[in-house]
Amino acid sequence: MESSGQRDAQIQQMCDFIIQEAKEKVNEIHLQTAHDSNLEKQMTVQKAKGKIMKEVKEKEKHVRESTNPVHYLQKYLEKYNLECLKIQQRIKVSRAEAQFRVKKMVAREELLDQVKASCIKALGSVTNDKAKYQSMLRDLIVQGLIKLNEPKVEVIVREADVDIANKAKDEASKKYSEIIKSETGQTAKVTLEVNPNGKCLPPASDGSNKKSCAGGVKLLASNGRIICDNTLDSRLTVGFDELMPEIRKNLFSTRV
Repeated sequence: MESSGQRDAQIQQMCDFIIQEAKEKVNEIHLQTAHDSNLEKQMTVQKAKGKIMKEVKEKEKHVRESTNPVHYLQKYLEKYNLECLKIQQRIKVSRAEAQFRVKKMVAREELLDQVKASCIKALGSVTNDKAKYQSMLRDLIVQGLIKLNEPKVEVIVREADVDIANKAKDEASKKYSEIIKSETGQTAKVTLEVNPNGKCLPPASDGSNKKSCAGGVKLLASNGRIICDNTLDSRLTVGFDELMPEIRKNLFSTRV
Protein backbone atom coordinates (compact mmCIF):
# COMPACT_ATOMS: atom_id res chain seq x y z
CA MET A 1 0.00 0.00 0.00
CA GLU A 2 1.08 3.52 -0.85
CA SER A 3 1.97 5.72 2.00
CA SER A 4 0.32 9.07 2.66
CA GLY A 5 3.45 10.87 1.48
CA GLN A 6 3.40 9.14 -1.87
CA ARG A 7 -0.26 10.11 -2.45
CA ASP A 8 0.47 13.72 -1.62
CA ALA A 9 3.41 13.69 -4.02
CA GLN A 10 1.25 12.31 -6.83
CA ILE A 11 -1.46 14.89 -6.18
CA GLN A 12 1.11 17.67 -6.18
CA GLN A 13 2.56 16.33 -9.41
CA MET A 14 -0.90 16.35 -11.03
CA CYS A 15 -1.52 19.89 -9.80
CA ASP A 16 1.79 21.03 -11.21
CA PHE A 17 0.93 19.43 -14.56
CA ILE A 18 -2.46 21.16 -14.70
CA ILE A 19 -0.93 24.50 -13.77
CA GLN A 20 1.73 24.07 -16.45
CA GLU A 21 -0.92 23.22 -19.06
CA ALA A 22 -2.92 26.29 -18.04
CA LYS A 23 0.15 28.53 -18.32
CA GLU A 24 0.95 27.14 -21.76
CA LYS A 25 -2.68 27.69 -22.87
CA VAL A 26 -2.63 31.24 -21.55
CA ASN A 27 0.63 31.89 -23.35
CA GLU A 28 -0.81 30.42 -26.55
CA ILE A 29 -3.86 32.68 -26.28
CA HIS A 30 -1.64 35.72 -25.71
CA LEU A 31 0.44 34.85 -28.77
CA GLN A 32 -2.66 34.31 -30.95
CA THR A 33 -4.19 37.57 -29.74
CA ALA A 34 -0.99 39.46 -30.44
CA HIS A 35 -0.80 37.90 -33.90
CA ASP A 36 -4.41 38.79 -34.73
CA SER A 37 -3.92 42.30 -33.41
CA ASN A 38 -0.80 42.81 -35.50
CA LEU A 39 -2.54 41.42 -38.58
CA GLU A 40 -5.51 43.75 -38.11
CA LYS A 41 -3.17 46.71 -37.62
CA GLN A 42 -1.31 45.82 -40.81
CA MET A 43 -4.59 45.54 -42.76
CA THR A 44 -5.76 48.89 -41.39
CA VAL A 45 -2.45 50.48 -42.30
CA GLN A 46 -2.61 48.99 -45.82
CA LYS A 47 -6.15 50.27 -46.33
CA ALA A 48 -5.16 53.71 -45.13
CA LYS A 49 -2.13 53.68 -47.42
CA GLY A 50 -4.31 52.59 -50.37
CA LYS A 51 -6.80 55.37 -49.68
CA ILE A 52 -4.05 57.94 -49.36
CA MET A 53 -2.40 56.74 -52.59
CA LYS A 54 -5.74 56.92 -54.42
CA GLU A 55 -6.32 60.47 -53.21
CA VAL A 56 -2.78 61.41 -54.18
CA LYS A 57 -3.24 59.97 -57.69
CA GLU A 58 -6.57 61.77 -58.12
CA LYS A 59 -5.02 65.05 -57.03
CA GLU A 60 -2.06 64.49 -59.33
CA LYS A 61 -4.47 63.78 -62.20
CA HIS A 62 -6.46 66.90 -61.39
CA VAL A 63 -3.27 68.96 -61.28
CA ARG A 64 -2.11 67.53 -64.62
CA GLU A 65 -5.48 68.18 -66.24
CA SER A 66 -5.75 71.68 -64.85
CA THR A 67 -2.25 72.54 -66.04
CA ASN A 68 -2.72 70.86 -69.45
CA PRO A 69 -4.56 73.31 -71.76
CA VAL A 70 -5.13 70.69 -74.46
CA HIS A 71 -6.80 68.29 -72.07
CA TYR A 72 -8.78 71.12 -70.50
CA LEU A 73 -9.94 72.23 -73.96
CA GLN A 74 -10.97 68.69 -74.85
CA LYS A 75 -13.01 68.42 -71.69
CA TYR A 76 -14.61 71.80 -72.38
CA LEU A 77 -15.44 70.83 -75.97
CA GLU A 78 -16.95 67.54 -74.85
CA LYS A 79 -19.16 69.35 -72.36
CA TYR A 80 -20.01 72.05 -74.93
CA ASN A 81 -20.91 69.47 -77.60
CA LEU A 82 -23.09 67.61 -75.12
CA GLU A 83 -24.94 70.81 -74.24
CA CYS A 84 -25.32 71.62 -77.95
CA LEU A 85 -26.83 68.20 -78.58
CA LYS A 86 -29.28 68.70 -75.73
CA ILE A 87 -30.25 72.14 -77.04
CA GLN A 88 -30.67 70.82 -80.59
CA GLN A 89 -32.85 68.01 -79.29
CA ARG A 90 -35.02 70.46 -77.37
CA ILE A 91 -35.27 72.66 -80.47
CA LYS A 92 -36.33 69.67 -82.59
CA VAL A 93 -38.97 68.66 -80.06
CA SER A 94 -40.24 72.24 -79.77
CA ARG A 95 -40.30 72.64 -83.55
CA ALA A 96 -42.19 69.36 -83.98
CA GLU A 97 -44.73 70.41 -81.36
CA ALA A 98 -45.15 73.81 -83.03
CA GLN A 99 -45.63 72.19 -86.45
CA PHE A 100 -48.20 69.82 -84.97
CA ARG A 101 -50.08 72.74 -83.39
CA VAL A 102 -50.03 74.64 -86.69
CA LYS A 103 -51.29 71.60 -88.61
CA LYS A 104 -54.03 71.10 -86.04
CA MET A 105 -55.04 74.77 -86.24
CA VAL A 106 -55.07 74.66 -90.06
CA ALA A 107 -57.15 71.47 -90.03
CA ARG A 108 -59.61 73.05 -87.60
CA GLU A 109 -59.90 76.23 -89.67
CA GLU A 110 -60.45 74.15 -92.82
CA LEU A 111 -63.21 72.23 -91.06
CA LEU A 112 -64.81 75.49 -89.87
CA ASP A 113 -64.63 76.84 -93.44
CA GLN A 114 -66.32 73.67 -94.68
CA VAL A 115 -69.08 74.07 -92.09
CA LYS A 116 -69.56 77.71 -93.07
CA ALA A 117 -69.58 76.81 -96.78
CA SER A 118 -72.23 74.18 -96.08
CA CYS A 119 -74.33 76.78 -94.28
CA ILE A 120 -73.98 79.24 -97.17
CA LYS A 121 -74.98 76.49 -99.59
CA ALA A 122 -78.01 75.73 -97.43
CA LEU A 123 -79.01 79.41 -97.60
CA GLY A 124 -79.75 78.89 -101.28
CA SER A 125 -82.89 77.00 -100.35
CA VAL A 126 -84.16 80.04 -98.42
CA THR A 127 -84.79 81.94 -101.65
CA ASN A 128 -86.77 79.09 -103.23
CA ASP A 129 -89.96 79.96 -101.35
CA LYS A 130 -90.73 83.35 -102.91
CA ALA A 131 -93.37 84.38 -100.35
CA LYS A 132 -91.13 83.65 -97.37
CA TYR A 133 -88.16 85.23 -99.09
CA GLN A 134 -90.15 88.41 -99.79
CA SER A 135 -91.08 88.64 -96.09
CA MET A 136 -87.44 88.12 -95.18
CA LEU A 137 -86.31 90.89 -97.54
CA ARG A 138 -88.93 93.20 -96.05
CA ASP A 139 -87.69 92.56 -92.51
CA LEU A 140 -84.04 92.94 -93.53
CA ILE A 141 -84.83 96.28 -95.18
CA VAL A 142 -86.75 97.48 -92.11
CA GLN A 143 -83.90 96.52 -89.82
CA GLY A 144 -81.44 98.39 -92.03
CA LEU A 145 -83.65 101.49 -92.21
CA ILE A 146 -83.84 101.64 -88.41
CA LYS A 147 -80.05 101.48 -88.22
CA LEU A 148 -79.48 104.08 -90.94
CA ASN A 149 -82.28 106.51 -90.01
CA GLU A 150 -81.91 108.24 -93.38
CA PRO A 151 -84.68 109.76 -95.58
CA LYS A 152 -83.35 108.31 -98.84
CA VAL A 153 -81.90 104.82 -99.11
CA GLU A 154 -80.73 102.64 -101.98
CA VAL A 155 -81.70 98.97 -101.77
CA ILE A 156 -79.14 96.77 -103.51
CA VAL A 157 -80.08 93.16 -104.24
CA ARG A 158 -79.15 90.42 -106.69
CA GLU A 159 -80.40 90.89 -110.22
CA ALA A 160 -82.60 87.82 -109.78
CA ASP A 161 -84.24 89.39 -106.69
CA VAL A 162 -85.21 92.77 -108.20
CA ASP A 163 -88.91 91.96 -108.67
CA ILE A 164 -89.28 90.53 -105.16
CA ALA A 165 -87.30 93.45 -103.69
CA ASN A 166 -89.60 96.01 -105.37
CA LYS A 167 -92.57 94.34 -103.69
CA ALA A 168 -90.77 94.03 -100.36
CA LYS A 169 -89.59 97.68 -100.29
CA ASP A 170 -93.14 99.06 -100.26
CA GLU A 171 -94.05 96.78 -97.36
CA ALA A 172 -90.79 97.69 -95.62
CA SER A 173 -91.38 101.44 -95.99
CA LYS A 174 -94.84 101.11 -94.46
CA LYS A 175 -93.67 98.88 -91.61
CA TYR A 176 -90.72 101.18 -90.88
CA SER A 177 -93.04 104.21 -90.59
CA GLU A 178 -95.34 102.28 -88.25
CA ILE A 179 -92.45 101.25 -85.98
CA ILE A 180 -91.05 104.80 -85.76
CA LYS A 181 -94.54 106.18 -85.05
CA SER A 182 -95.12 103.57 -82.34
CA GLU A 183 -91.73 104.02 -80.67
CA THR A 184 -91.21 107.80 -80.95
CA GLY A 185 -94.58 109.27 -81.87
CA GLN A 186 -93.00 110.94 -84.91
CA THR A 187 -93.83 110.46 -88.55
CA ALA A 188 -90.97 109.06 -90.62
CA LYS A 189 -90.94 108.86 -94.39
CA VAL A 190 -88.26 107.17 -96.42
CA THR A 191 -87.66 106.91 -100.15
CA LEU A 192 -86.39 103.54 -101.32
CA GLU A 193 -84.88 102.75 -104.71
CA VAL A 194 -83.90 99.24 -105.81
CA ASN A 195 -80.60 98.80 -107.69
CA PRO A 196 -80.23 102.36 -109.01
CA ASN A 197 -77.74 102.97 -111.83
CA GLY A 198 -77.35 99.25 -112.48
CA LYS A 199 -75.96 98.48 -109.04
CA CYS A 200 -76.55 94.90 -107.90
CA LEU A 201 -75.20 92.18 -105.67
CA PRO A 202 -73.30 89.19 -107.13
CA PRO A 203 -75.40 86.18 -108.18
CA ALA A 204 -75.68 82.96 -106.20
CA SER A 205 -72.61 80.73 -106.05
CA ASP A 206 -72.07 78.41 -109.00
CA GLY A 207 -69.46 76.34 -107.16
CA SER A 208 -66.51 78.33 -108.49
CA ASN A 209 -64.36 80.88 -106.68
CA LYS A 210 -66.21 83.81 -108.23
CA LYS A 211 -67.69 86.42 -105.92
CA SER A 212 -71.22 85.40 -104.98
CA CYS A 213 -74.14 86.28 -102.74
CA ALA A 214 -76.74 83.95 -101.24
CA GLY A 215 -79.37 86.70 -101.06
CA GLY A 216 -80.55 89.50 -98.79
CA VAL A 217 -79.97 93.24 -99.21
CA LYS A 218 -77.34 95.92 -98.86
CA LEU A 219 -78.60 99.40 -97.99
CA LEU A 220 -76.72 102.56 -99.02
CA ALA A 221 -77.31 106.14 -97.89
CA SER A 222 -75.62 109.53 -98.31
CA ASN A 223 -74.34 108.64 -101.79
CA GLY A 224 -72.93 105.33 -100.63
CA ARG A 225 -70.97 106.73 -97.69
CA ILE A 226 -73.21 104.92 -95.19
CA ILE A 227 -73.65 101.18 -95.69
CA CYS A 228 -75.72 98.57 -93.91
CA ASP A 229 -74.87 95.07 -95.11
CA ASN A 230 -77.86 92.83 -94.47
CA THR A 231 -77.05 90.15 -97.01
CA LEU A 232 -77.61 86.55 -95.96
CA ASP A 233 -73.86 86.00 -96.25
CA SER A 234 -73.15 88.87 -93.87
CA ARG A 235 -75.78 87.74 -91.39
CA LEU A 236 -74.41 84.22 -91.52
CA THR A 237 -70.91 85.52 -90.81
CA VAL A 238 -72.17 87.51 -87.81
CA GLY A 239 -74.10 84.54 -86.46
CA PHE A 240 -71.20 82.20 -87.15
CA ASP A 241 -68.79 84.46 -85.26
CA GLU A 242 -71.17 84.82 -82.32
CA LEU A 243 -71.68 81.06 -82.12
CA MET A 244 -68.01 80.25 -82.73
CA PRO A 245 -67.29 79.20 -79.09
CA GLU A 246 -70.24 76.79 -79.15
CA ILE A 247 -69.32 75.51 -82.61
CA ARG A 248 -65.72 74.89 -81.55
CA LYS A 249 -66.91 73.17 -78.40
CA ASN A 250 -69.13 70.80 -80.38
CA LEU A 251 -66.55 70.11 -83.09
CA PHE A 252 -63.39 69.98 -80.99
CA SER A 253 -64.62 68.90 -77.56
CA THR A 254 -61.94 66.17 -77.38
CA ARG A 255 -58.38 67.40 -76.99
CA VAL A 256 -55.92 65.80 -79.41
